[in-house]
Amino acid sequence: APHHDHEMAYVGTLLAGIQMLRTGITLASDMFVCDPADQPVTPGVVRALDELGMRGVVTFGAADRRGASVQAILEEHDARAIALSRQRRLVFDFEHRLASAEAGVDRALAALEEARVALERTRIRAPFPGRVTRIPVAPGELVSPGTIVTEIYDDTALEIRVQIPNIHLPAIETALAAGERPPVTADFHDRRAAGELERLVGAVGAGQSGVDGLVRLDAGASPPDLGRAVSLTVTLPPVEGVVPLPVQAVYGEGRVFLIEDGLLSGTDVERVGTATGDAGEPRLLVRSDALRDGVRVLTSQLSNAVTGLRVRVEEEPTGAVGGA
Repeated sequence: APHHDHEMAYVGTLLAGIQMLRTGITLASDMFVCDPADQPVTPGVVRALDELGMRGVVTFGAADRRGASVQAILEEHDARAIALSRQRRLVFDFEHRLASAEAGVDRALAALEEARVALERTRIRAPFPGRVTRIPVAPGELVSPGTIVTEIYDDTALEIRVQIPNIHLPAIETALAAGERPPVTADFHDRRAAGELERLVGAVGAGQSGVDGLVRLDAGASPPDLGRAVSLTVTLPPVEGVVPLPVQAVYGEGRVFLIEDGLLSGTDVERVGTATGDAGEPRLLVRSDALRDGVRVLTSQLSNAVTGLRVRVEEEPTGAVGGA
């Protein structure tokens, strides 16, 4: 007898099942399917029943001796369905794990960026190159905004403040007004550095007897430590009518003794400043009309030096001003 093929068995079973559902039948007698060995139709029947949800309603109870049993096909179909469900579950679990892993990577990248920002905030960059004088906080200490964490100063813009006596102030003001910068030598005891007097401050502090000046060292000079006392020597502009004398030749604030005919003659002089001799010895610059060419000056400190005291010249003078 002729048999249905796979597609006809599927369509026939599908139509019959729809009719059963429409009539309200929930229980059916055994269905016998004869399967040819060359072209089995049972898979089509099973597929139709699965799509209708009627596998629990219909019972298969016969098989062709030349074909496979219906029960074996159903078991194979169930095994494949279970395998498919397992594979779908694995795929779903994989997608879930993948999404979870990607979320973990995003969280790790966010934490890394936050750590990078936090690390950047721990680095304090000075607005200028300089030397650190004090660090009032300890490493790892928690500080709040506005807390002083270090104190530095720009050693390339360091200035030395020096008080200028009133007696030298007119000469310095004249030089600065003319655009000159009096040269300065700074003595740090272990080294010396050259510089220049740049300007005078605009105010005189209480209790000061002179105006402060600001000295800037040359670019190649090694800067001193902040707050360190420095000995400065300022070279004033040249002046006329002054005579350099040894320090011991001037008595008191400004009195020297001339030697005339073997007798001392005291005269007052104006102290203009100081200078350094050829051998490095200090000299006092004084001015007086009595210090003419060829006069002799007492250069030794005598405790009883008075006008009219007779003295003897020990050494003839070699310059314009002599000594005794």
